[in-house]
Amino acid sequence: MEGPEGMESEAVQAISGDLSLTVLHWLFSMTPNPTVQSIAVQAVAGLDPSLKSNAERLFATADFHVVWKSLLYKQCLQFSDHGGIYMPLPGLETKLERLLRCAIVVAYDYWIDIVPPQTDNIALVASIYAQQGPRSDFFAKEVVRCEAVNLIHNSVNESQHFHPSVWAKIIRNADDSGAFSPIAIDCNDPYAIQLCYAVLGAFLEPSRKDASRLPAANGIAVTFHAAIRQYLFTDMTNCLLKMFTVFVRPTNVSSLSPSLRVLLVFAEFLIPRLPLLGLSSDAAELRALRKILDGIDNHDFASSEAEDTAVFGVIDALITDTLKFLPSSGDDFLYWLALRIYSRLVSTRWHTISPRSLHAVVDFMFSYYNSKQFAHEFRLACDIIARGLREGSMAMYDVFHAARCLQRFGECGFCLPLVDIIESYLSNIAGRGSGPHLDAVAMQQHIDHLHKPHNLFAACSSLAVNGPTWLWVECRKMCIKDSILSLVRIRPHSSAWHDCRQSRTSVDGRGHGFFPPASLCF
Repeated sequence: MEGPEGMESEAVQAISGDLSLTVLHWLFSMTPNPTVQSIAVQAVAGLDPSLKSNAERLFATADFHVVWKSLLYKQCLQFSDHGGIYMPLPGLETKLERLLRCAIVVAYDYWIDIVPPQTDNIALVASIYAQQGPRSDFFAKEVVRCEAVNLIHNSVNESQHFHPSVWAKIIRNADDSGAFSPIAIDCNDPYAIQLCYAVLGAFLEPSRKDASRLPAANGIAVTFHAAIRQYLFTDMTNCLLKMFTVFVRPTNVSSLSPSLRVLLVFAEFLIPRLPLLGLSSDAAELRALRKILDGIDNHDFASSEAEDTAVFGVIDALITDTLKFLPSSGDDFLYWLALRIYSRLVSTRWHTISPRSLHAVVDFMFSYYNSKQFAHEFRLACDIIARGLREGSMAMYDVFHAARCLQRFGECGFCLPLVDIIESYLSNIAGRGSGPHLDAVAMQQHIDHLHKPHNLFAACSSLAVNGPTWLWVECRKMCIKDSILSLVRIRPHSSAWHDCRQSRTSVDGRGHGFFPPASLCF
């Protein structure tokens, strides 16, 4: 940088991170040198937000105000008779931005009509809008609201870096001008969706009470999401919960992690709207939902009964009522996230799990049985079903029976994930399950259903693909033998075995080689 202004700017940057608040106050108070005072005033703009109250106490004085106004009006602004407004002087945009930011730090309630310049210095534009503060008349209040909301929306790509004090003032202006007013339960204003998507990045990771601050004392600017996480988390959380208060459920109680609570409230807002919108896979609502599910998955909700219950209420409804309406093309990540979170929940919630959501998982499994795009989601669905059967969930057994899973397995063809489902299904019928055993009546019904010839053949055929294909020799044969013998022991003298052997012979006779030699199986 060249010239006096460049040297002054370098001096401000050099001392902003090194001098304490007390030293800055001493530097300003003890010297009459205008250049030194200018440097000290601009350096105040770089103070960390945690020092704001002390800065107000030390610098909200008449002497400091006089110097600040002189620097602002005499060196950085020119008055326009046309419209009675001020315009920045070319070449002094950086100094002007610091002076406006200084007014924010020391809480000057001072409105200046400054026309934002046509410049790449977006930090100056943000400081101009932030410094203006709330106004009482409707038109001015709406201008402030739109300016604040526009800056928030444009922060999504994380390219804008402002000082935390500027972000804090933007949020405060937005709140004071009504940008976070409560919305109705049937709100269709796209602003709510846009705001939801804009702030999500700050809530994707679990909130930490002991999170350390990034140093801002040397004038370091931060992104919007970083400012929220490290300086404005409580304020922003309160604003969002106020705006979406109608979607705060009894389960979303204050004992939840604040970041998880915001994500769940956003989910409650979005999910009921999705089936009604006929969305493309690139719609803002779906992009927001993907982020929300990704954020929920980042949280260790299983360690808290309250969080586990709250997440379950949202995901159960999503799986049951909404997922089937969403466009599947190009959206496998959303399906994967929903099923992954659901699979984490069901391991501890078999006693309260909804049969309707389990039925939706079974339907999903059959809908994407041979889909390469949804191979991971198919495997997750199979794991969920197998886990429920292994745990002895009556709801899972009832759904398995009502959905005619054994019969449909025989119609769809056989694959390795089915082995775990069949073995889990048989484990409780044979009294070997890890969960509570089925009662006698239910067990008899399932045994009778299993020993219908078509179902028995489907079970045997599924077990016959047990083990990795490269283990087809003795180890693979033993896996298959053990699995099918456990099935035989349930009702060894059933007449259905004769039909099963005939069906097996018919398959082998056509050269399919689906079973190992009969002596190993029957």
